[in-house]
Amino acid sequence: MANNIKELRKSLGLTQAELAKKIGLTTSAVGMYETGTRNPSYEILKKLSNIFGVSLEEIVDITTDASDNSNTASTKSEVKLTELSFQTFQLEYIHPQKVRAKVKKKFRLPSVEAAKRVQRAVQYLLNDESFHHPEMKDVAKRVLLKDENYRGIKISLDDFFFGENGFVDGILDLFYDDIKKPDEKNIDFKRIDFIEKTIKLPSDAPKVIFLGRVGVGKSTIIKNLTNFGEKVNFPFTDTSRTTTYQTEYIFRNRWQNPNKLAVSFMYFDEVIQEVETAIDRAVEAKIDMLYEDNSKTIQVKSSKNKSKQDRIIKAFYTDPNKVFDMRFFLGKYLRTESKNKQNESNQKLNSFWSTVYDYVLSIIDEIEKIDFSPNNNNDYEYDTPDPKSQDFLRFKYYEYIFNTKENENSTYARFRKFVLTEIKISINNLLINLDRNEVINHRYTPKDTENDWPLSFFCNIKDYESDDFYELIKTFTSKEGKFFGNILTPLIKGMRIELPYNDNLSNQITEKPIIFIDTVGTSHVVEEGASIENSINLNLDEVDVITVADDSRTSMSADTLNILKHLTNRVARSKIFIAYTFYDEFTKREFEDDYDEDEDYMDEQKQDYLLGLQNSKLAAILKDDRPEIVKFLNQLQDKTTFMKGLVSSNSHENSSTYDSINKFLKIIHDYYNISNNFFLVDKINDNDPLVEYDYKRLAMIFFNEILENYLEQQKNIYLKNPPHYKVTEALTRRLANGETYYMGAEILKPVDDLYSIMLDNLYTFILNPKSINFKKNDTEWDDYKTRLLEELKENIFENLTDYLKDDFTSRKMRIIWNRLHVEEYGIGSDYRRRIGIIETLEDLLVPYTSYIVNSEVEHMIDKLELIFERSILDLEKTIQIEKEKIKRS
Repeated sequence: MANNIKELRKSLGLTQAELAKKIGLTTSAVGMYETGTRNPSYEILKKLSNIFGVSLEEIVDITTDASDNSNTASTKSEVKLTELSFQTFQLEYIHPQKVRAKVKKKFRLPSVEAAKRVQRAVQYLLNDESFHHPEMKDVAKRVLLKDENYRGIKISLDDFFFGENGFVDGILDLFYDDIKKPDEKNIDFKRIDFIEKTIKLPSDAPKVIFLGRVGVGKSTIIKNLTNFGEKVNFPFTDTSRTTTYQTEYIFRNRWQNPNKLAVSFMYFDEVIQEVETAIDRAVEAKIDMLYEDNSKTIQVKSSKNKSKQDRIIKAFYTDPNKVFDMRFFLGKYLRTESKNKQNESNQKLNSFWSTVYDYVLSIIDEIEKIDFSPNNNNDYEYDTPDPKSQDFLRFKYYEYIFNTKENENSTYARFRKFVLTEIKISINNLLINLDRNEVINHRYTPKDTENDWPLSFFCNIKDYESDDFYELIKTFTSKEGKFFGNILTPLIKGMRIELPYNDNLSNQITEKPIIFIDTVGTSHVVEEGASIENSINLNLDEVDVITVADDSRTSMSADTLNILKHLTNRVARSKIFIAYTFYDEFTKREFEDDYDEDEDYMDEQKQDYLLGLQNSKLAAILKDDRPEIVKFLNQLQDKTTFMKGLVSSNSHENSSTYDSINKFLKIIHDYYNISNNFFLVDKINDNDPLVEYDYKRLAMIFFNEILENYLEQQKNIYLKNPPHYKVTEALTRRLANGETYYMGAEILKPVDDLYSIMLDNLYTFILNPKSINFKKNDTEWDDYKTRLLEELKENIFENLTDYLKDDFTSRKMRIIWNRLHVEEYGIGSDYRRRIGIIETLEDLLVPYTSYIVNSEVEHMIDKLELIFERSILDLEKTIQIEKEKIKRS
């Protein structure tokens, strides 16, 4: 069929672009039809049939495939290609190869309408990455059965049957049989559904997200918004890193009885990955110790060397990301010289850590005995390292994992199972202990029954100011070492909690609910312009206000400027606020010389200094015209708050603390209550899009600026100044598991890097379209136009995050990343892996020369064009919705 379309097009003397225009599609779509990358729908086939002047059968060319129905003597060439037979035919080629053969033999479609629904449903499910996870099977079934939930699809189980199961069950069984759980990206639908079901976000409340670097005081602001007792050190739990997961705080008036808490746990597959990584660290530590004297021969150290045990156990529990520290829920490791080592109360814990050490030694013993000579018939190629080199045992270890990981009787598998079992026991005991906490009502913990693993925890809270509440909340939030063995923090993925406002805040403020989202602080960066790790996963279009918390003592540092630059490029700038923390600790000698006793004047000087620095630093990083920069900076000044008294020891008794918080909340509510009247514009020509862009110029920007800068940046990272080999290894592992970055001793974030470069190079293009097809009869027309284009910019960049995540972590890409992680071992393996990363990025993005040579292949620039068009349509829908709201009101 692909070749037929190409030949028929050429016979009419049409280019791909000309044919695309006739059928109302993009040139890349036609190119994909002609290469077989994508297949046209029945409706498109009918259009092609009319354009080419041939029958559907001649285009599809089904004469090459005989019917599988033994009761039918005729072949498909003798059957007119009706919509039903086309849908049956199409079902055969839209499935993955493993499923296709089953479908071809087993599907029987009773009616044209049923065939249409099945074809649409399965095609959507295949195209939607979220449905590729086996745990989505129940959701996929609901999608097929209910037309109101997903793209108008509806199939009745009563229409027909499929073996012993209903037809829909049969479809899903075929599709999901070939999916392996450990290799798939985790989908958070159960977790999200559970939290949403138990604690609803108020629809009339502004949603505010905090951004800032680590330790800047975001959690401290939240702590002062409510009435925690003096002993309740929450959410400020650790000065080095207070937040390790995103938390949503819903503040309400006390009379509304806010009393709910819900947390979500890591999936069991994620825990398995963390445990396997911990085992790798421990074994690698032992291998390093065997060679640390730089001897040319292996110097095997005695297992009785106690200091060696301490180092191996430390490597096992130390997460470079400073999140998954197993001591919090398994218990503290007592060093071999510890005087408490022999206490009877510590014997069980000592036994666990000793068993971990013994397993590591057993694995080392086993891999030393493995023969990797050329006669061992390995299934894949590698460069065997010198047996006297340090890489030799490391190489053998990963070969050992590759060959024994799935063998339940192997030492590695038993080691992993032992640790996972202990984790389950510890978590179960901790959750049972919470039942005795008198502050809890109606506790509920849904589980993954197959793995006996908690998915979420929910309860009602009686009293937020009691010691019992602190005992509860520290279980999910603390990072203090004195609580080792009693903390679940490393296993938590998210939290939502209702809290009463602080009684010291004004009644005008507390009568309105508000939602604060506390995020994981960004790590310190070295240079200005660096991308923000995990920025691709921030859903900034779903919030009303973005507050950047900045430390007054080090105001407008490279970290804060990187965040602000990212935001000014990415979101509507009107949403950006700034809150200066540690204000009372900020001082300069010139403020104190002559005005020590004049506190008001001192405040005025400090604030003028901070605002002046804010304006000058931001003006230097913004690329807009000068009038636009001045306008934005003036607006931002009005949304800047100085948090006085926030971090003092008696902040709960300090009236200035609540004055600054009242002001901060009032500014947010005033902004939130402003009508979205900038949406109330009219289209000039109803048949044209709201905004039109020069997509040829977009392609030039992509190839000449974005692509070249990105590939040069990545080559500098991986080839000129390469990271430690364990960092690139960890990155490929995380990418293979559907993550987008690695953060440990070093940070690698290829997806965030590309996104940041795209923000830098596209935001000016977006704000200066080829033409504008809307008008507003108002003296403030320029403001309306700017706000609408800013809103469109935000839509485009948020849609872009979804595309980049899907593209970098698609099923196909995860296989490639996994190959780079698993198969690159031995001498030169790190270099090969780094080269592999660069080559993979080049293949993914397709440089200009390759695009010209093979223009039929769908390229990122084609997808960018579709993102622009989709975002424009979304904005038009938003405008229509806002207009209807005005009419109703």
